[in-house]
Amino acid sequence: MAIFIAYIYVLAAISKTPYIMKRSDLLQLNLASIYCFTLYYGEQKIGILVEDKSNRNNFYIIKPSDIKEYNKDRGTLYTLGEKVSLDCITSHRPYLRPTTLQSARVTSTLNATKMVILGAGASFDFSFDGKILEKDRPPLTYNLFNDEYDKILSSYPGANVLASEVLQALDVERFFQEQWEDVKKYHNPDLLNKIINTQYYLQNLFMDVSDKCKNVKRSNYNSLMSLASKYTVSKGEPILITSFNYDTLIEQAIEAVSGYAYKKIDDYIDTNRKLILFKPHGSWNWVRYFKNNATATTPATKNQLFSLDLYLKKKTYSELFLEIDDKVAIDNSPSLTNNSPTFKRFLPQLLIPFTDKDDFVMPMNQRLLLEANLDKIQEILIIGWKGTEQVFKDLLRSKIGHKQIKITVVNKKDDTIQKVLSSDLPNAEWSFQDTFSEYMKYCSQSKDHFFN
Repeated sequence: MAIFIAYIYVLAAISKTPYIMKRSDLLQLNLASIYCFTLYYGEQKIGILVEDKSNRNNFYIIKPSDIKEYNKDRGTLYTLGEKVSLDCITSHRPYLRPTTLQSARVTSTLNATKMVILGAGASFDFSFDGKILEKDRPPLTYNLFNDEYDKILSSYPGANVLASEVLQALDVERFFQEQWEDVKKYHNPDLLNKIINTQYYLQNLFMDVSDKCKNVKRSNYNSLMSLASKYTVSKGEPILITSFNYDTLIEQAIEAVSGYAYKKIDDYIDTNRKLILFKPHGSWNWVRYFKNNATATTPATKNQLFSLDLYLKKKTYSELFLEIDDKVAIDNSPSLTNNSPTFKRFLPQLLIPFTDKDDFVMPMNQRLLLEANLDKIQEILIIGWKGTEQVFKDLLRSKIGHKQIKITVVNKKDDTIQKVLSSDLPNAEWSFQDTFSEYMKYCSQSKDHFFN
């Protein structure tokens, strides 16, 4: 649950050295020039900075696409501009339109007509073994701070403080959305620091969950991927799989069934494979390493203690982005949890759940591959996904919103997802199934299912 925006991967590479602006620097900016502004919570905004003449404490950033309209009518400042506090801006630079990304087009045509979308409900019901208790399953969003995770939570003081409020909130995603809005609006580095610490907590939590749940004999994921693999062989076409889960249970199932291992980040876009996995919100084992990864002089080298060190130093995202590599890597090593001298410090790459804010943290080449191959999709299987990820919904609408897509929903026959996606996929034909476990049982006894 990282709070990153996709274009940060492109732009962060340019901001190599820290520079804290003075107010006088901002007031002297050339209104005719476009700048890239870095804010302390990690986002970068591109546009011109405009002072509100009626209230000189207020500033707005006008996006390049809106500058022409603003220049015609200065009264549009409040509708076109995004209000920003000067305290939140940590650096600025003249904006140079990126060219390397534009030339790095993904042209691989996978010819996939089927896609599987997995949400938290799928991992929660990953096994049909009735002996596996709820506390031993990957948690749903509202269970992220349950008592059974207190041992892990105790190592992350920032997350622990927020947990007190989360447990009293009616909606966990709404709670984090409100915290993020406060970070953006009021320049609250202490709150931001707690959110960063929560990111490390969630990484540790889902690492632990993924380890506990591996090699389960009665696995719905194994059954699902076995059916998918058979389909790819019989039809000669791949299947796209999109998972919004931080655990690696789907990776474990794909490897068990097909032998496809995920040892490096580019394994996700290996088009020689027939099961192509996308994880828009990241994964517990996705990291960006710190550039200075020398062994610490104290025993405090493990992830928990390193994240504590960052927390005590009150590091912000804008500071961290200057210290970490631009590339995402996979780290499944045990050094995540021990005091090995080979421990490599990292920032987890996963997106904290919000109600409104949403973006992709997967590398851009993965996003481009997904975008390049969505338009051929004719059938979608949705398991345990609530459909709240706006960026992904926008992508579906732009690529297949005009098509008559067949959608099978596996989620206790709950039609909420149909209501959520009705405006994005208005021509879809919907059918509903019960739980993940019940659907896998049905597939084993009938040929009338998604993979036939």
